[in-house]
Amino acid sequence: MEVAHDPGTARFGNFINYYSFNPPNNRLELIGEDFLKFLEADYSELDCIHCLDIGCNSGDLTTALYEKLSSTVRVKFLGVELDTTLVERCHASNRYPGEISYQKADLTSAADRQDVISEYLRKHAIDRFHVVCCFSVTMWVHLNNGDAIFREFLSYVAKLSLNLLLEPQPWKCYRNAVRRMKRSQCEPFEHFEKLQWRTEVEKCIEGFLTENCAMDIKTSYGHTKWQRPVTWLCSK
Repeated sequence: MEVAHDPGTARFGNFINYYSFNPPNNRLELIGEDFLKFLEADYSELDCIHCLDIGCNSGDLTTALYEKLSSTVRVKFLGVELDTTLVERCHASNRYPGEISYQKADLTSAADRQDVISEYLRKHAIDRFHVVCCFSVTMWVHLNNGDAIFREFLSYVAKLSLNLLLEPQPWKCYRNAVRRMKRSQCEPFEHFEKLQWRTEVEKCIEGFLTENCAMDIKTSYGHTKWQRPVTWLCSK
């Protein structure tokens, strides 16, 4: 897969220089002190906590999250990204190779789940990640795979998570992505017209996680400058 230079061709959200127009602080400034205090109170006796960043792009946000969370507890981060070029950028710019690792993985793929995620959990003798981050990933999974696989993806993410930091894209982002594809004369998203979760997709996602995946909403942190909600959910 080639990293997308034209935004219209970024079918999987694999934008080049993504953090130049959506810098990490747009998310970090919303994550409150309550989250850091929770980590310190609940996990300070552990040797370290393990965090997963799904769709890490070039690793800028992964690094910023590591620096923020490691101010209270020792942290190890795994960042996964399905674009080979972006994963190479992650490796090249990794300032904390002992604490942050990156792998190429598509978490809708059973093989990648087994080879990357299950192997990481086995290696570190844990059943779940203490923190999973899923920032601006949901739309791409939804558009490229349809409702059924998207719901299964959400169930899988919930099973991996003791705590989930979630930033879903609202419906207007779907429409914009479809328009960019059309403008660039790229193959359209084949599932778009059939999607059942549409105008209030963020509420559909939160409702599915709380009603079907044994998760509770701990805190709603408000919206980013791009009007995307950031929510902290925890396993029941």
